[in-house]
Amino acid sequence: MRLFQRQWFRTFLTYSSLFLVVYIGYLIYATDRTAPALESFVVSTEILDPAAGLETFEYSGKITDARSVSKAEFYCTSKTGDEFVLVLVTSGANKYKVGFGKISSSPDWLGRWDGTKTEVQFEGIGRLPKGTQPLECDWVAKLADNLGNQTEIETGLSLSIISPKP
Repeated sequence: MRLFQRQWFRTFLTYSSLFLVVYIGYLIYATDRTAPALESFVVSTEILDPAAGLETFEYSGKITDARSVSKAEFYCTSKTGDEFVLVLVTSGANKYKVGFGKISSSPDWLGRWDGTKTEVQFEGIGRLPKGTQPLECDWVAKLADNLGNQTEIETGLSLSIISPKP
């Protein structure tokens, strides 16, 4: 076989083999269809009464994923729509920060997360913004990973604000 003695053919076989190995590795990585899992989510109180001085709560939780969490948002949804959001930032200038706030305004960055993007442990304080009216809402988690796998999880937790915050 004179073909194997030619330099261009050996180079072609080498690069083709390397390409095939990399492509198979990528296919194994990209075929993951498992969305991030919410291992835990806890809030210290589900009832806030700003008139009585109860206007903050503590939260904590853990999210895991084999392919890195790229998005983690917790929405407090009432009958009229999303009221509050709890955002975990996994990249950019605010990386490792966790914020809580009304949908229509900027969050307070009174939280943080530790660990790696495959195992995110977070905690922080939620403080009601001024002008918050009485309402009831349920916490829903929206999670996504680097491959685009997404999930929406009802946490079973709620938030009840029984008096307005001036």
